[in-house]
Amino acid sequence: MAMDKDNILLLICLFFVLFEGGLGAQDPPVTRVVNITNDLGSRIKLVVHCNFHGKFHDENLGLQTLSFHHSFSHSFKSDDVTPKTRLFCFFWWKNGNNDVFDLYNPQRDDPRFASKYSWSIRREGAYFYDEKKHQWDLLYTWKNFQQRLEIGKIKGYPVWSNTNQVEPVLKENAPPPAASPSIVKCK
Repeated sequence: MAMDKDNILLLICLFFVLFEGGLGAQDPPVTRVVNITNDLGSRIKLVVHCNFHGKFHDENLGLQTLSFHHSFSHSFKSDDVTPKTRLFCFFWWKNGNNDVFDLYNPQRDDPRFASKYSWSIRREGAYFYDEKKHQWDLLYTWKNFQQRLEIGKIKGYPVWSNTNQVEPVLKENAPPPAASPSIVKCK
């Protein structure tokens, strides 16, 4: 009788070891990479300011100035993703458009894409590369910047509190602002 209890106890322990180590284990975190490329045309510099809001941290990625065909990338781990995780960016260029939109939204992106998210910023809008179809798809057209800010306020996304700091960057040969602009969260 004692043997049966020992065997049952052994089976229960073995079950928990297998469940925790195999069947119940989570996949290791995957690195996701978002890449933004300036495809506006030669001599047009694209100014980008991105913010990442994840499960474990919020990150101001600062002001980036991209020359034609130059890129900016940000990577993060899949374990830092919740349904509210966002990587959103503001875009400006001289004599062009100003806009803001999500470059990573897990509800939109995770079901249909792998771990790489490539964006091409063009005069018509923002194109996303669909790896399954092997083609660029226009996902965002340029809207009125103030309209996007209002949409952002409604959704509760942070907005750039001082867009005047971008103007010097858009002027030719002007150095970027000394400090990154402040970000305020809208409620």
